[in-house]
Amino acid sequence: AGATGVFPSPSFDWTMLEELRKSFPADVPVYLKGIQSAEDALQAVAIGVKGIVVSNHGGRACGNAIGALEALEEVATALRSAGFLGAECPAVELYYDSGVRSGRDVAKALCLGARGVGIGRPYYWAAACGGEEGIVQLVQQLTAELKLCMQQLGVSQLRQ
Repeated sequence: AGATGVFPSPSFDWTMLEELRKSFPADVPVYLKGIQSAEDALQAVAIGVKGIVVSNHGGRACGNAIGALEALEEVATALRSAGFLGAECPAVELYYDSGVRSGRDVAKALCLGARGVGIGRPYYWAAACGGEEGIVQLVQQLTAELKLCMQQLGVSQLRQ
């Protein structure tokens, strides 16, 4: 309500998100996409969000906005420091969805603390150009690039 194009309504606030969260059964996880600051990530977890997707929604539409990869590092650090993220206490799942175009991009996001990444645009390009086979080739290419990057980093498993 009140949204203009891809931008949310300025009247949307944390109270509305909290009400939305409460409208679902407790066992239904709610994920929030578009987080770009540690403060917002911590507020989202306090409300009961199970997953956070760090994203700038496809670009820096606001000109001088922080880069999403930089935001991922800030958000992951804050969540770890607060005890919400990590192998010992996985209270929240952290994902990254902005500008992933290669296996190297996947590796960067995983190294910074993301559990996984979104590959929206490459997926759509692959589907448009090659259909199902294009998507298969994309996944194979991303996997090969990620494996190569892992070898260059000296790791054999993602959890390392």
